[in-house]
Amino acid sequence: MDASSHLGAHVHTLWVEARSTTWGRYTLTIFLYMIIFHTCFVNLINCIVNLINCRWHHVES
Repeated sequence: MDASSHLGAHVHTLWVEARSTTWGRYTLTIFLYMIIFHTCFVNLINCIVNLINCRWHHVES
């Protein structure tokens, strides 16, 4: 068994254990919220950048 498949098996074991335990579900839920929050955070930054660009163009013209 090479290193990569051993690591894959280890990660899979962790995944199965995580889903069957309370702390595992809690961690997976937090991970999911982090992804959602990250998406909202990126959208917020894009919005702020757009506002700054609008103001900047308004000042130039």
